[in-house]
Amino acid sequence: MPVLFEKTVGTREEVFKGIAEKTSYNADALRKEDIVYAPGGSGSPYKSKYKVQHVPPQLKKWTKAVKKAKKELGIKKDEMVLVKGKLATATRKFYSA
Repeated sequence: MPVLFEKTVGTREEVFKGIAEKTSYNADALRKEDIVYAPGGSGSPYKSKYKVQHVPPQLKKWTKAVKKAKKELGIKKDEMVLVKGKLATATRKFYSA
């Protein structure tokens, strides 16, 4: 037997309680399986958590290249430096390799 909802679109709380089917009309709408309630009581969606935690592979590769270049140039790990000049050249060398 299909589940009947009182509303098609509602808040996260209404979706979680089963009153509404989804949070909005667009493709990014959250359904009940996408929402998880933390012990503090705030509803946090899985979809947005995944977007925040997911790092593209190109960015991981670039970060590793910057670390290698800093080590080669003798720059401390904690030191904040703009990727310009010698550091940029060394980073590009490791990134393309």
